[in-house]
Amino acid sequence: MTGALELTAGQVNTYNFQSASVRELIDRTRISELLPALGGPEVKRGRCPAWFRGGDSDSLSVNDRFGSWHDFKTGQHGGILDLIELALGCSRREAVKWLGDHHGVSLGGWRTPTDAHAWRQRSQRVKAAVGELEAFRRSLGSFLRAIRNTLWDSCNDLERWADSQSGFSEDPRWEEFARVPSRRRLGDSVDRYITEVGQMGARELIALRSRIVGGAACH
Repeated sequence: MTGALELTAGQVNTYNFQSASVRELIDRTRISELLPALGGPEVKRGRCPAWFRGGDSDSLSVNDRFGSWHDFKTGQHGGILDLIELALGCSRREAVKWLGDHHGVSLGGWRTPTDAHAWRQRSQRVKAAVGELEAFRRSLGSFLRAIRNTLWDSCNDLERWADSQSGFSEDPRWEEFARVPSRRRLGDSVDRYITEVGQMGARELIALRSRIVGGAACH
């Protein structure tokens, strides 16, 4: 019984040592200096684009003092390990391993053999997937804007035509004119959806793309 208790105490001590090692490593990591290794851009005045989702504006705020970050466009935020998980698409355990490998230090049971090439490949795959999603977002946005503009242009044309008429006639365009309010409401709905698509995260975009592709396949 005593041996079992000693073993348990040893396991607890080992766990505490590993946790402390990870904490110490995080504390001495400057998050802004970590970004290039994750495929990210240079941080200027604490801001940079959220490259992991294909962002091109400086919506990502990085705080080296607290080791934290915040994406003001999506609301996502967290610490160093959270950012590694997001950039590489990996688990928390893998993020800890990557951080140890990046610094070239051993983290006891967390440590795995360094495989920089494998991490680079994974990072490249994540970037490629993000690029595809952003291309889908832009393509869908262009399609929706074309629909919205067509609806609004037709409404404007009909309103100009109606203003030019001196009185009611049998012209069939009056029936089209009667649909202007509903067309404008539809155009406004499409416009709001364009904004929603622009703010969607990766998971929402993937789900939306699957629904569109699945619907097209059914037809």
